[in-house]
Amino acid sequence: MKLRRWLLFIPALLGIVFVLYRVNSGNEEVAGVGDSPVLQERKKEFSYLVEKMRSIPGTQSALIKNLKTHELYEYNTEYTYDTASLMKVFIAVSVLQHVEKGNLSLDEKLPIIEDAVEPGTGILQFEDLGSEYAVSELLELAMKKSDNTAINMLLLKINREYVDDFTFIQNTSTLRKFTDFMENFYNEKYVSDSSVKYLLGLMTVTDFDDRIHTGLSEGTLFAHKIGNWPTNNSWHDCGFVLDDKNPLLVCLMSEGTEYQDFLTVSETVGNFAAKLLQ
Repeated sequence: MKLRRWLLFIPALLGIVFVLYRVNSGNEEVAGVGDSPVLQERKKEFSYLVEKMRSIPGTQSALIKNLKTHELYEYNTEYTYDTASLMKVFIAVSVLQHVEKGNLSLDEKLPIIEDAVEPGTGILQFEDLGSEYAVSELLELAMKKSDNTAINMLLLKINREYVDDFTFIQNTSTLRKFTDFMENFYNEKYVSDSSVKYLLGLMTVTDFDDRIHTGLSEGTLFAHKIGNWPTNNSWHDCGFVLDDKNPLLVCLMSEGTEYQDFLTVSETVGNFAAKLLQ
């Protein structure tokens, strides 16, 4: 993406690798897994997942969190990655903020201009300059096809304004900071409930379901965004398992990892998330 590294840099915290399990019971947050046989089994399953991540070349980070009970499993969440197309979620939320403020309409049509055209993922790069698309169409293409040109058109329209609390996140982020943003978005801290549901709907229908989604049970709704940064073998997949009883935030990020290895770990993350729904 044509996203300049023009904001503050978040330095990587090197050498910090940890596994954290937290179970929230009422108002009390308890470290460890307690006495529950179910939680003991989940700890074993997550330990297996961590060992799999450690066994392959490169760096991986993962977080799986129940957004109702706050049961949390995370690993290596302070490593700084190139966010790649995960950045499109920040921009989409910022666009919806502009819509809610009345500065922009989902029906407003924007023309393709030369400054917005970018190769890589997406179809608008092949369209004629001057072709017009509604803001709603651009958001759909940015989420479904990860269309670089579509997101650049939106970014130029909103003058590179970002979500207020995350102006420091540019093309790099730790998994923790990104998932903090995602959880805040889900909890309507940036936009209204209707905008949250609208964007989640767009993120549920995507051309990129070969990662975490492969490990989830058939019929599970997974609203997510992927990211690729091939120059350093970074592959990401982050989103929400939309389950009424147990909504989950699930995120996996990597660097220096072969794509096939990432797919293997992604499926394992999906399998673990699926077990949290049982």
